[in-house]
Formats: sequence, C-alpha cells, structure tokens
Amino acid sequence: MSNLRLVIDRKVGEHTIAPVMKNNIIKRKNGRLHIYKRKDDKSGNYVGRTYILGKDKVKTSGTRNKKEAIKILEEWYNKLQYRVELGLNVHETSVKQSVDLFIKHIRQSTNIEGRSKKSIIHRMNRVMKCEEFMNLKTSTLKLDDVNNTFVKWVLNQKSNRGVTYRGATIKGDLVTISQFLNWATDKGYRKQKVTGLLKLLRKDLRQQKTNRDYFSREEYETLKKVSRHRIETCRSKHHKFDRQRLHQFIIFMVGTGLRVEECMSLHWEDIEFVDRRNVINMDKTEREKLSHYERHFVKIHIRHSKVKKLREVIGMTSAHDALVNLKKIYQMNDIVCTGNIWRIKTFRTALNDLLDEANLKTRQVGENTITRDSQSFRKTYMCMMINRKVPHQRIAQNCGTSTAMIDKFYAVYLSSDTLIDIIVESNSTKN
Repeated sequence: MSNLRLVIDRKVGEHTIAPVMKNNIIKRKNGRLHIYKRKDDKSGNYVGRTYILGKDKVKTSGTRNKKEAIKILEEWYNKLQYRVELGLNVHETSVKQSVDLFIKHIRQSTNIEGRSKKSIIHRMNRVMKCEEFMNLKTSTLKLDDVNNTFVKWVLNQKSNRGVTYRGATIKGDLVTISQFLNWATDKGYRKQKVTGLLKLLRKDLRQQKTNRDYFSREEYETLKKVSRHRIETCRSKHHKFDRQRLHQFIIFMVGTGLRVEECMSLHWEDIEFVDRRNVINMDKTEREKLSHYERHFVKIHIRHSKVKKLREVIGMTSAHDALVNLKKIYQMNDIVCTGNIWRIKTFRTALNDLLDEANLKTRQVGENTITRDSQSFRKTYMCMMINRKVPHQRIAQNCGTSTAMIDKFYAVYLSSDTLIDIIVESNSTKN
C-alpha cells in the first residue's frame, strides 16, 4: 500500500482508494475536482474525479499533457454542474430507475390531462413487468434492445383475461416507450432519441383492425329481448335491480353515442329533460301533433370528456326514456336520484354475461374474430345515425369527434340491411 494514497476530501464527501502516485493529485474548483494519473493505466493520460449528487464521477482527459488535461477536465466539471442546475441527469441509470422518474414526472405534469396520465401510467406499469427490459441501461438503449426484450416478451404474454394482447395494445405500449425515451433524452439520460419503434411490430399486428364491432338493428333488438328475459326470470331482488340498471344503460348508450367514461361520470344534475311541447314559439296545433318520439329528448352536459372543450350532447328519445325508467327503478328501491347516475364503476362482468347468453359477444369475419363490449354501443349509435342519413358533421359534433373519424372508422359499418334496401330500390326503379 506504499504506492497508494487514501483520498479523503470533506468537501467532496467521498472516501475512495485511488491507485495514484503520492503528491500527484491536482486539485481544482475549490478542491472538488481531483486530476491525477493512474499508475495502472498504461496510457498515462490524466483522469478527473468529482463527487456529485451522491456518487463519484470519473472521466479521462485523453491526453498526457498536463495543461490540456486540466482545461478539458475543468470544462467537463463545469458541464456537470450546469446539468445539475437544469435538473438534468449526470449519472448512469437503469431503465427501471428512469421509468420511476418518468412516471413521477407524468403525475406532476400540468400539461397532461388526467385521463391521459392514467393511460400512460397504466401502459408503463405493463412495460415494467418485463424485467429484462427494465435492467437495460437508459443511456445505451438501442432499437434492437427494445425488440429483443420487450417486444419478444409481450408477444408471448397473456392479458388478465387470458388472451394475447391485440396489435393496437402493443402499439400503444411502444408509443409510450417512445414518449419515455424522448423524455429521457430531454433530461440528459441519453444522447440520442430512438426512432422507428412502431416498425418493430409485425406488419399484420400494425395493420390489425379493431376487434370491437357494432350491433346491427336485429342484433340490438335481440340483445334487448334477452336482457328483458333475464330480468323477468331473475329470482333475486338484488340481481334483478342490477339487470334492470344494465338494461337502461345499454339503451341510454345507444341513444347518445357517449364514450363509456363520459357516461359513467354523469350526474343527475348534468341532465336536462326536454319536452318540445313547452317551446313557447311553437303553434298549439303543432304541439298536439307531436308524437312521443318527436317531443322528448335530453340535453346532457358532459362532465369529464376526452375532448378538452365543454360540450353539450343531445340524446334521443330512447335515452330520455331510459333515464325516466331508471328513476322509477331507483324509487322502487328507495334510492335517491342525486349524484352519479349509475352508482357503479363498470358494467363489464354483467354485460359480458348478457352478451354471452345472447350469443353476441363475438362474430367471425373471415379469419378474424371480432368482439363486442360497452364501447360497441357508441359505434352502434353512429351507424344508426349514418343509416338515417344524418349529416356526418352533426354526428361528429354530438359525439365529440371529427368528420374524418366518422368517415374512416364508422361509415364503413353501413349496415347490410341498408345496402339491401338500396339494391332493392334500385332494381325496382329499373324494372
């Protein structure tokens, strides 16, 4: 140990054993930067060492020239201090450590909406289950690393429902990983951004269409018929109440086209029941001619929406009647109609049971099996409006989306019945 020196610097606060020659340490920056030559380094280059944010940081100057080495290492030290002032990273971190900081950043961000935050955190929690990916170094992570760890891992995983993840789900995870890596680059955890993550997904999975389907007119009537039968044959009062509420939920959703999260967050105070007979400027004779379906509807103030701006939705008469019937059901069960309308977080389990009994949960289209869930009711509403020749702009306005989305994702679901009617009408005209 005669040729070793114990370096103890109170300002630096770190105790290390460095194989350097006695009296060979050059101290700069008020003793916070130590510059020396390592005896076991055959290059003979000067090395700099400092203690920052709880850890040692070492860098070689790449030169044997003392004057040049001091200049290079002082610049390095200054850059480290500058990065600390900006809140940027100065140490090597694993993906796991960086992801923890990324999630903390997402939670504290004021530029991201609450629902988007939940979505990002939910995806990152799934990504974090891939331990091999989490153990990689953030600074050296490459495109192939993501492919060889996370992508290969997730393709072999099963969801909590026992099925493989859809292409859209994996695509969403890769988008979130891309967001994480961009953030890590901005924070200095890595030097370059990683691009092309979505290309890691197989072409068939990238182009995989959504598995969710809408209900045709006959299927919707079948679903309601089975639902009514389940209510009538139910022996338990508690189960009967649950099934009655689910029945009205289905009718309300198809009558409004709301997103599931928008519907579930509604309060009774957000609903205005409208009777057109009370319109002042309407002629009395016209009022009397109005049928039930022409005069009743609801105005809905959306409390929590994916769309940032506030909007008001007009619900059809069926939606109006569903809420009126729901009120009667609540009154029969001594439930006060205030606060949240549905008084439940999700209808998933009960709805899946109903769909299975009605044999409407899945449908085979070629080689693809498409499924239905609560989001299918929104598609059903849009298809109904399209079939009724309601202008796409009006549908988009009421549903809080764009006409481009209507044309691309919903107009293609024009029912076969409508097409048959068009063909029959066309043939009858020719004949």
